[in-house]
Amino acid sequence: MIEIDDIGIIISAKPFQEKFLIVKCFSENNGIISGLMRINKKKNENIPGNIVLFNWRSRLNEQLGYLKIELLHSIFSEIMFESSKISILNSTLSMIKAALKDGDVNKTTFIETKNLLHTIYSSDNLNENYKAYINFEARLLNCSGYALDWSKCAVTNSVDNLKYISPKTGNIVTEDVGAKYKDRLFILPKFFVDNNVKICKQDIISALNLIGYFIEKFIFMPNYIKHPEARLSLIQNIEKA
Repeated sequence: MIEIDDIGIIISAKPFQEKFLIVKCFSENNGIISGLMRINKKKNENIPGNIVLFNWRSRLNEQLGYLKIELLHSIFSEIMFESSKISILNSTLSMIKAALKDGDVNKTTFIETKNLLHTIYSSDNLNENYKAYINFEARLLNCSGYALDWSKCAVTNSVDNLKYISPKTGNIVTEDVGAKYKDRLFILPKFFVDNNVKICKQDIISALNLIGYFIEKFIFMPNYIKHPEARLSLIQNIEKA
Protein backbone atom coordinates (compact mmCIF):
# COMPACT_ATOMS: atom_id res chain seq x y z
CA MET A 1 0.00 0.00 0.00
CA ILE A 2 1.37 3.42 -1.05
CA GLU A 3 0.44 6.35 1.17
CA ILE A 4 1.05 10.11 0.81
CA ASP A 5 0.37 12.86 3.36
CA ASP A 6 0.73 16.42 2.12
CA ILE A 7 -0.78 19.90 1.98
CA GLY A 8 -2.63 20.81 -1.19
CA ILE A 9 -5.07 23.02 -3.08
CA ILE A 10 -8.20 21.47 -4.54
CA ILE A 11 -8.24 22.29 -8.27
CA SER A 12 -11.23 20.23 -9.40
CA ALA A 13 -13.92 17.85 -8.14
CA LYS A 14 -16.10 15.89 -10.57
CA PRO A 15 -18.90 13.41 -9.79
CA PHE A 16 -18.11 9.73 -10.27
CA GLN A 17 -20.99 7.27 -10.10
CA GLU A 18 -23.49 8.12 -7.35
CA LYS A 19 -21.45 8.30 -4.18
CA PHE A 20 -18.00 9.49 -5.20
CA LEU A 21 -16.05 12.43 -6.56
CA ILE A 22 -12.81 12.37 -8.52
CA VAL A 23 -10.80 15.12 -6.86
CA LYS A 24 -7.61 16.69 -8.22
CA CYS A 25 -5.34 18.23 -5.61
CA PHE A 26 -2.25 20.31 -6.38
CA SER A 27 0.13 19.33 -3.59
CA GLU A 28 3.25 21.01 -2.28
CA ASN A 29 5.59 18.03 -2.44
CA ASN A 30 3.93 15.59 -4.88
CA GLY A 31 2.47 17.71 -7.69
CA ILE A 32 -1.08 17.10 -8.91
CA ILE A 33 -2.66 14.02 -7.33
CA SER A 34 -6.06 12.54 -8.24
CA GLY A 35 -8.17 10.41 -5.96
CA LEU A 36 -11.65 9.19 -5.16
CA MET A 37 -13.59 10.79 -2.33
CA ARG A 38 -16.94 9.74 -0.95
CA ILE A 39 -19.53 12.50 -1.29
CA ASN A 40 -20.37 14.14 2.04
CA LYS A 41 -23.15 16.71 1.65
CA LYS A 42 -22.57 18.01 5.20
CA LYS A 43 -19.03 19.18 4.42
CA ASN A 44 -17.61 21.50 1.77
CA GLU A 45 -13.91 20.74 2.03
CA ASN A 46 -13.67 19.47 -1.56
CA ILE A 47 -14.63 22.80 -3.20
CA PRO A 48 -11.98 23.95 -5.73
CA GLY A 49 -9.71 26.61 -4.28
CA ASN A 50 -9.74 25.22 -0.76
CA ILE A 51 -6.42 24.62 0.98
CA VAL A 52 -6.34 21.22 2.68
CA LEU A 53 -4.29 18.57 4.38
CA PHE A 54 -4.80 15.26 2.63
CA ASN A 55 -4.03 11.57 2.82
CA TRP A 56 -3.83 9.58 -0.43
CA ARG A 57 -3.71 5.78 -0.50
CA SER A 58 -3.38 3.31 -3.33
CA ARG A 59 -2.08 -0.19 -3.93
CA LEU A 60 -0.11 1.00 -6.95
CA ASN A 61 1.36 4.41 -7.70
CA GLU A 62 -0.33 4.62 -11.12
CA GLN A 63 -3.80 3.83 -9.74
CA LEU A 64 -6.38 6.50 -8.90
CA GLY A 65 -6.31 5.87 -5.16
CA TYR A 66 -8.48 7.27 -2.37
CA LEU A 67 -8.33 10.71 -0.79
CA LYS A 68 -9.16 11.87 2.69
CA ILE A 69 -8.88 15.59 3.36
CA GLU A 70 -8.95 18.01 6.26
CA LEU A 71 -9.90 21.60 5.52
CA LEU A 72 -7.32 24.25 6.43
CA HIS A 73 -8.75 27.30 4.66
CA SER A 74 -11.97 27.63 2.69
CA ILE A 75 -10.93 30.22 0.11
CA PHE A 76 -14.16 29.83 -1.85
CA SER A 77 -16.40 30.66 1.11
CA GLU A 78 -14.39 33.85 1.70
CA ILE A 79 -14.99 35.19 -1.82
CA MET A 80 -18.14 33.40 -3.04
CA PHE A 81 -20.16 36.63 -3.37
CA GLU A 82 -17.43 38.53 -5.26
CA SER A 83 -17.62 37.61 -8.93
CA SER A 84 -14.34 39.28 -9.89
CA LYS A 85 -12.42 37.30 -7.29
CA ILE A 86 -14.17 34.08 -8.34
CA SER A 87 -13.05 34.75 -11.92
CA ILE A 88 -9.43 35.08 -10.76
CA LEU A 89 -9.73 31.90 -8.70
CA ASN A 90 -11.22 29.90 -11.58
CA SER A 91 -8.55 31.11 -14.00
CA THR A 92 -5.79 30.28 -11.51
CA LEU A 93 -6.99 26.71 -11.05
CA SER A 94 -7.55 26.21 -14.80
CA MET A 95 -4.00 27.39 -15.54
CA ILE A 96 -2.57 24.94 -13.00
CA LYS A 97 -4.50 22.06 -14.60
CA ALA A 98 -3.46 23.09 -18.11
CA ALA A 99 0.21 23.90 -17.52
CA LEU A 100 1.20 21.13 -15.11
CA LYS A 101 1.08 17.36 -15.54
CA ASP A 102 -0.08 14.95 -12.86
CA GLY A 103 2.76 13.98 -10.56
CA ASP A 104 5.16 16.71 -11.70
CA VAL A 105 6.48 18.31 -8.52
CA ASN A 106 6.68 22.10 -8.65
CA LYS A 107 7.01 23.44 -5.14
CA THR A 108 7.71 27.00 -6.27
CA THR A 109 4.46 27.13 -8.27
CA PHE A 110 2.57 25.67 -5.32
CA ILE A 111 3.86 28.41 -3.02
CA GLU A 112 3.08 31.08 -5.64
CA THR A 113 -0.45 29.70 -6.04
CA LYS A 114 -1.05 29.57 -2.31
CA ASN A 115 0.19 33.15 -1.90
CA LEU A 116 -2.08 34.32 -4.73
CA LEU A 117 -5.14 32.71 -3.14
CA HIS A 118 -4.39 34.45 0.15
CA THR A 119 -4.01 37.77 -1.70
CA ILE A 120 -7.34 37.31 -3.47
CA TYR A 121 -9.35 36.75 -0.29
CA SER A 122 -7.52 39.29 1.89
CA SER A 123 -7.29 42.26 -0.49
CA ASP A 124 -10.21 44.43 -1.61
CA ASN A 125 -8.06 46.30 -4.13
CA LEU A 126 -9.22 44.65 -7.34
CA ASN A 127 -6.46 46.06 -9.55
CA GLU A 128 -3.85 44.76 -7.11
CA ASN A 129 -5.53 41.36 -7.21
CA TYR A 130 -5.33 41.36 -11.00
CA LYS A 131 -1.70 42.44 -10.77
CA ALA A 132 -0.97 39.56 -8.38
CA TYR A 133 -2.62 37.16 -10.82
CA ILE A 134 -0.56 38.47 -13.74
CA ASN A 135 2.63 38.02 -11.70
CA PHE A 136 1.49 34.46 -10.91
CA GLU A 137 1.15 33.70 -14.63
CA ALA A 138 4.59 35.13 -15.36
CA ARG A 139 6.13 32.96 -12.64
CA LEU A 140 4.19 29.93 -13.87
CA LEU A 141 5.77 30.50 -17.27
CA ASN A 142 9.20 30.77 -15.64
CA CYS A 143 8.68 27.64 -13.53
CA SER A 144 7.70 25.73 -16.68
CA GLY A 145 11.17 26.39 -18.08
CA TYR A 146 10.53 29.54 -20.10
CA ALA A 147 12.09 32.28 -18.03
CA LEU A 148 11.53 35.76 -19.42
CA ASP A 149 14.00 38.33 -18.11
CA TRP A 150 12.30 41.71 -18.18
CA SER A 151 14.67 43.38 -15.73
CA LYS A 152 17.11 44.83 -18.31
CA CYS A 153 17.60 45.47 -22.01
CA ALA A 154 18.75 42.37 -23.87
CA VAL A 155 20.99 44.47 -26.14
CA THR A 156 22.50 47.18 -23.89
CA ASN A 157 21.88 45.70 -20.40
CA SER A 158 20.35 49.06 -19.46
CA VAL A 159 17.61 49.07 -16.81
CA ASP A 160 16.31 52.50 -17.85
CA ASN A 161 13.62 53.42 -20.37
CA LEU A 162 12.59 49.81 -21.02
CA LYS A 163 9.67 49.80 -23.45
CA TYR A 164 9.43 46.94 -25.98
CA ILE A 165 9.27 43.14 -25.94
CA SER A 166 10.18 40.85 -28.83
CA PRO A 167 7.35 38.41 -29.71
CA LYS A 168 9.96 35.93 -30.98
CA THR A 169 12.28 35.74 -27.99
CA GLY A 170 10.41 37.47 -25.15
CA ASN A 171 13.44 39.70 -24.61
CA ILE A 172 13.00 43.31 -23.56
CA VAL A 173 14.71 46.35 -25.08
CA THR A 174 14.85 50.07 -24.46
CA GLU A 175 12.84 52.61 -26.43
CA ASP A 176 15.91 53.67 -28.42
CA VAL A 177 16.89 50.12 -29.37
CA GLY A 178 13.39 49.12 -30.36
CA ALA A 179 12.38 52.32 -32.16
CA LYS A 180 13.20 50.97 -35.63
CA TYR A 181 11.12 47.84 -35.08
CA LYS A 182 8.35 49.16 -32.84
CA ASP A 183 5.59 48.08 -35.24
CA ARG A 184 6.67 44.47 -34.76
CA LEU A 185 7.19 44.59 -30.98
CA PHE A 186 4.94 44.46 -27.94
CA ILE A 187 4.79 47.44 -25.62
CA LEU A 188 5.88 46.60 -22.08
CA PRO A 189 3.30 47.41 -19.37
CA LYS A 190 5.04 49.88 -17.06
CA PHE A 191 4.10 48.09 -13.86
CA PHE A 192 6.22 45.11 -14.95
CA VAL A 193 9.35 47.12 -14.19
CA ASP A 194 8.00 49.60 -11.62
CA ASN A 195 5.83 48.30 -8.79
CA ASN A 196 4.94 51.85 -7.75
CA VAL A 197 3.08 52.59 -10.98
CA LYS A 198 -0.69 52.71 -10.57
CA ILE A 199 -2.42 50.42 -13.03
CA CYS A 200 -5.68 50.83 -14.94
CA LYS A 201 -8.00 48.41 -16.72
CA GLN A 202 -6.20 48.74 -20.05
CA ASP A 203 -2.84 47.98 -18.39
CA ILE A 204 -4.32 44.79 -16.96
CA ILE A 205 -5.81 43.65 -20.26
CA SER A 206 -2.58 44.42 -22.14
CA ALA A 207 -0.53 42.49 -19.58
CA LEU A 208 -2.86 39.47 -19.69
CA ASN A 209 -2.73 39.42 -23.49
CA LEU A 210 1.06 39.72 -23.40
CA ILE A 211 1.60 36.91 -20.90
CA GLY A 212 -1.07 34.85 -22.65
CA TYR A 213 0.78 35.16 -25.95
CA PHE A 214 3.95 33.59 -24.48
CA ILE A 215 2.04 30.93 -22.53
CA GLU A 216 0.26 29.98 -25.75
CA LYS A 217 3.53 29.96 -27.71
CA PHE A 218 5.74 28.11 -25.24
CA ILE A 219 3.34 25.85 -23.31
CA PHE A 220 -0.06 25.38 -24.94
CA MET A 221 0.72 25.11 -28.67
CA PRO A 222 3.72 22.71 -28.38
CA ASN A 223 1.67 20.42 -26.13
CA TYR A 224 -1.64 20.75 -28.02
CA ILE A 225 -3.35 22.25 -24.98
CA LYS A 226 -6.53 24.25 -25.43
CA HIS A 227 -6.50 27.73 -23.92
CA PRO A 228 -8.53 27.50 -20.68
CA GLU A 229 -12.04 28.92 -20.96
CA ALA A 230 -11.80 30.31 -17.43
CA ARG A 231 -8.86 32.51 -18.46
CA LEU A 232 -10.72 33.82 -21.50
CA SER A 233 -13.75 34.53 -19.28
CA LEU A 234 -11.53 36.45 -16.85
CA ILE A 235 -10.35 38.76 -19.63
CA GLN A 236 -13.90 39.23 -20.92
CA ASN A 237 -15.14 40.13 -17.44
CA ILE A 238 -12.40 42.74 -17.05
CA GLU A 239 -13.21 44.22 -20.46
CA LYS A 240 -16.91 44.51 -19.57
CA ALA A 241 -16.30 46.05 -16.13
